Amino acid sequence: MAPVIGSVSYSLGMAVAPYTGPGDVVPGATAWWGLRAYTSATIGNATIRLRRDSDQVEQDFTTLASGHLDTGSITTFKGAANLFVVKLYDQVGTNDMTQATAANQPQFILNGFGTNSVMRCVKASSLGLVSLNAIAQAQPYTWSMVAKRTASFTLQNTFIGDLNAEFYFKTADSVAIFAGGPEMVISATDNAMHSVNAVFNGASSLMNVDGSNTTGTTGANSMAAVMNFGTGGSLSNPADADLGGGGVWLSALSGAQCIALHDNQSAFWGF
Repeated sequence: MAPVIGSVSYSLGMAVAPYTGPGDVVPGATAWWGLRAYTSATIGNATIRLRRDSDQVEQDFTTLASGHLDTGSITTFKGAANLFVVKLYDQVGTNDMTQATAANQPQFILNGFGTNSVMRCVKASSLGLVSLNAIAQAQPYTWSMVAKRTASFTLQNTFIGDLNAEFYFKTADSVAIFAGGPEMVISATDNAMHSVNAVFNGASSLMNVDGSNTTGTTGANSMAAVMNFGTGGSLSNPADADLGGGGVWLSALSGAQCIALHDNQSAFWGF
């Protein structure tokens, strides 16, 4: 076992950098759900609850020092069964994302993107997860997400949203944000993983796709309902997508902060 000095592990004489999560880069999220640790301080906490379809048993799983899910324990639990996501724990507070109806649960895929696991939503069969509580916030607010559309283009594959605003794959090779007014539509290659960080702020809105900032206009809708992960408000417009994680900041992050989030996301996910 490599010795540990302070917070840095040494192996074969080489320093291994400690884990840095999105919340270490840009703190202050009001909720964050994902298949990695939000910060170095949340490593080891319950992150996801999975159900195996062979016997309907459910189990919680945590993250390792690397920030990744404990896939060794997940693999043992899985056996020859298929796994489905029952809950993503809010790693900031208590506003967990859940789906009690088995038929609507997204599938959990080991090594779904390289060696990283993903939550796979299928438009025809799964309706994603729903937060326990509504989030009420007038603009500005910021949403962050890592997502990949997996099927042939179908109009409006929503990967996170509430009744008043949404993030979604709009047309082939594009993503969009909407808050009750004009859409902001940005190029994003289909069937590829993307980081999308968006500031909903009326005429001063900002959308960062894969590290590039674009300013524009969205509607003025407030957040006022439960959040949906893998679908839109009222469980409409479900996604054909692999999801890695996302969160909400109740403030307008700067362009530099959005770039920093992208850099952290792309380094972890490998795109």
